[in-house]
Amino acid sequence: MKEGKIWTVTRAKVKGIKADCETLHVLGAVTFKQDVQVQRVAVFGQASFHGIVIADQLDNKGVCFIKDTCEIQNVKNMGHLQLKAGRVINVESSGYLKVVQKLESECLTVNGALSGREIMAKEFHCCLSANSSIQKLIADKIIVERARGTFSLLKKKLKCERIVGKTLSLSYTEANEVEGDEVFIGPSCSIHTLRYTKNYTIDPVSTVQHIIKIGEDI
Repeated sequence: MKEGKIWTVTRAKVKGIKADCETLHVLGAVTFKQDVQVQRVAVFGQASFHGIVIADQLDNKGVCFIKDTCEIQNVKNMGHLQLKAGRVINVESSGYLKVVQKLESECLTVNGALSGREIMAKEFHCCLSANSSIQKLIADKIIVERARGTFSLLKKKLKCERIVGKTLSLSYTEANEVEGDEVFIGPSCSIHTLRYTKNYTIDPVSTVQHIIKIGEDI
């Protein structure tokens, strides 16, 4: 159903979107075969995008798969969102977010679960309410902490192969390598190698096997 510049799709395999479509609403199970360029995408059902997605806003309250690259200004995810690769300026995720290859972002805030191969951002803030994992995390400012009101006996953790940034504040984190200018290792962390340039702090209940000051590791 199309009303003005709003297109609501409930069930279909879509092969073409009119040029005047500004807002795309997905209510059922819909597959988009072609590239999509609109102002706003709102997913309440299940959407599968097989082409490039370009949008100002993506609101996901259902299940959304973007199987090609994407370029989006703002993403709000309260459901299940899987991105192959691309750039999103601002991401707010309280559901499940999966990055298959690489995601670049200015500000990425996670209050749910996160899984990804590589994430690059200026600011990364993760409030752990579920176990999460990232192979490589690179950001100027990184904060990983437990979500407020989380009292489970099984502590949720972020597992990473490599974390690199300028200012790092890590709690409930397991990582093979951590590198930063100023590094605060909070509670319940397990780090194999910590590299720093200025200073570091380690919580008594966390473990770091190797500490190296950059410039003195030759």
